[in-house]
This record gives sequence, structure tokens and C-alpha cells, in this order.
Amino acid sequence: HQPRLGLCLCCPPSNAGRRSRRFSGGGAMGTCASSESERLIPGIEVSPRVWRLPSSKGFPELEELPDLAASTLDLGVAIQGGGIRGGIIGYGALVALERLGVLQNVRYMAGVSGSALPVAPLGYLPEKFPVEAFFGPLPTGPKALTAEELKNPLEGSFASSLFLGPATDMAKRGVCSLVCQDTRYLFSCGNVGAATCCGQPFALHAYTAALVYPLLNPWDLYVAGSVMSGPIGSESYKRAVDAVSPAGCKVTPMRRSVPFPIIVNSRLIEADGHDSSWCAYEATPLYCGTPVDFSSAPGGAVGCGVVESFGAGSPPPASLPGGRRAVEDGEQVKVKPTTFTPLPFMVGSSAGDPFTYSCCNGCVPSS
Repeated sequence: HQPRLGLCLCCPPSNAGRRSRRFSGGGAMGTCASSESERLIPGIEVSPRVWRLPSSKGFPELEELPDLAASTLDLGVAIQGGGIRGGIIGYGALVALERLGVLQNVRYMAGVSGSALPVAPLGYLPEKFPVEAFFGPLPTGPKALTAEELKNPLEGSFASSLFLGPATDMAKRGVCSLVCQDTRYLFSCGNVGAATCCGQPFALHAYTAALVYPLLNPWDLYVAGSVMSGPIGSESYKRAVDAVSPAGCKVTPMRRSVPFPIIVNSRLIEADGHDSSWCAYEATPLYCGTPVDFSSAPGGAVGCGVVESFGAGSPPPASLPGGRRAVEDGEQVKVKPTTFTPLPFMVGSSAGDPFTYSCCNGCVPSS
């Protein structure tokens, strides 16, 4: 049962005592909307597909996006985290693979924490931006990477945003002073069951705004009121548009001809009378969830299923046809997300550190 972050494959009330959260200092949905551009859109009833894993059909993207398998090799790139340093190292690896002519053959690229920073904008880069402009003519090799070169990355490339953007934007927004003065601007409220907190709409927090805005906004990807989907023209894109457009929500499609992007988050599982435990929570253009079987989770097994991205953040369906309690592989279910979950939230979630988070204005504290 994932009250905020995903979809259970069984209907309630069997595991009402368990709590599941994606922990993320960066992407936490929060208490005060600092601007219209950072407000999250409350969910409406939608009918996303749910996939059980492992499946005899393989992963959902191989069925939904047949061109992905046809045009790539059985090759994936997994990039480690490590803050901005991890982002720079990951970006350098992607630049090298692109220049070697290898990247076009890669099927998957996965980023966690800092390395989600380059994986996300490349994976969802709008078609109007050439990939060559994203990478830019960076100098390569130790001798070419002089201090002077690094001080002046090519304007308009991702390197310019990555090297100079986050620190500058954090300073402009006064994030450090916010941390000292009022943790509510950084940390998620415990009131996870509503589209508002203390009467205010949920919004992307200061940390996400400061870290992610300068990296996504140059590519028109910093849109809080949005959901992720497959490429334009795919059935995934059409389903997402049909589902969220009535709510005024936009769709951020994956770019064709780049590796399928996977943003990896840490997910904390808690249950009454059990020690807490961690597992991975994946966010992709097509789906979100914990695909692996995490049988040792406190309070019962977690995983083995994912929900279409525009359904992330939903409680389980109230009922299923015929009184069933188990969702069938590929079935569409009716759910209502608390808020629609955008790309900036997922990137900020991955890039944020785990924390014990505070609450604001009298809501029930959580830890």
C-alpha cells in the first residue's frame, strides 16, 4: 500500500498498517507554492495500466515501444550517484559514449541521485533541441580540461547549466538561509493524504527548485504541472494526454533516439512492529514503481509491479471487476493520484538525501 507514491497490486484493507514513502529532500511535495510554475496539479480519476513483473512479455517498454528494442543493443548504462560530482562524472560518460558512436546503440540509461541530473534532460530532451547542442563541443582528455576551460563552458550546452547553475540558483533563492530559518520550505509535510497542506497547494520545494530548475528549465522541462510519457506518437503518449489534459496538466514525452531513461529513487518501507527497510523506486517515461520482488519488506512483500506514470501517487483502486483483489498484468485500473507527479519532482527526489522530515503549522509530524 503506497499512500502517496505508487499502486498496490492488491486492494485494501489488508496492509493498512504499513507506510511507504519515497524519501527525498529534493523532490518533496510540500507546504507552500512559491510560484504558479512550481505548483503541482491535484489528481483526477484516471485509468493507467498496471504491469506485473517479471512478465513473460518482458518489461513493458519492449511491448509499448517496439522501436526501442529494434534500434538498440542489449546494452544499458548505469551511472553512480554522488551529488553534483556524480552528475558531472555521469555527464562526461554520456559525452564520451556519444562521441564514440556508442550511445545510439544503448537501450537503457539509469541515473541515481546526482547522476539523475544529466540522465533526465537527455532522456526527455524536446525534439527542437539537437542532441549535439545538449552535449556541446566540450574539451576531452586531462590536458584539455584546464581551469580556464572549466570556468567557461559553452553557453547553451548542458555543461553550462551543470557547472554554474545549481550553486548560483541556490544562492539567489536563499536556500541556505531557508534551511536555518524554517525547514518546512525544504521538507515534506506529514499530511500525505490531501492535495493541499495547511490550506496551500502542494508545490516543488526550495531545494528542488534551486537544484533542478537551472538544469531542466533551459530545455523547457521544468514544468511542475506535468507527467511523463513515452515519445510523441506512441500509445503511451496518447493515453497520458487523454488522461491528464482535463485537469490542465501537460505531458513531458521521452525523446526518440535516446536511451530509455530510468531515474532511481530510494523508497523507505515502514510497518508497525517492524524495522524500516529501503528498496529502489524507479521512475521512467512509461511507468513508476518497484519492479523487483522485495519479499523481505516490513509488513509484507513489496514490488513485482509498476503503474503507468500518470497514475503514480495513487492509492490502490477501491475495487476491481468481479470482486478480484489482484490486478492482472497490463490491466487498466481506475485510481485518483493525490497530485500528478512531474519530471522535476522525480529528479529532485533522486538527487535529495534521505532525512527525518519535519512538519508545519500543526499537521501530524512524520519521521
